[in-house]
Amino acid sequence: MFRNLTATAIVDLNAVANTTFTYKTLGAGYILADQIVATLEEAIAAGGFTTTAAVTQIQVGSTVVAQYSTGTTVAGEALGNTVEFTPNTTNAPTGVFNFLAGSIITVKLTTQGAGGTVTGTLRVNVPIEEDLG
Repeated sequence: MFRNLTATAIVDLNAVANTTFTYKTLGAGYILADQIVATLEEAIAAGGFTTTAAVTQIQVGSTVVAQYSTGTTVAGEALGNTVEFTPNTTNAPTGVFNFLAGSIITVKLTTQGAGGTVTGTLRVNVPIEEDLG
């Protein structure tokens, strides 16, 4: 029996790099890396992140599945806008990442954004399919 799960994590783009969500899988399954999206709960200001882009990653163990980067030429994103994560072309080339039972899935802000007006908070939704036997 497969369980469809949407893991939700909140990521503050100008916070110190950290892990905001951890989930240990019960069964083997997969992450739909090409369907990971985030909704802005705090707008990204135009002209922000001029020095360092904020980078958020979805990882299984230490393997990067997908990521979102603000970039350093930010035009701004309004509250409520949706942004898409980019699947890792090496680890999830078809947009799907398979994992084993007992895998640790994390949502991490891996790089703190800096420069200009750095604001922005994401609600990240990670679609997971897990085989519970």
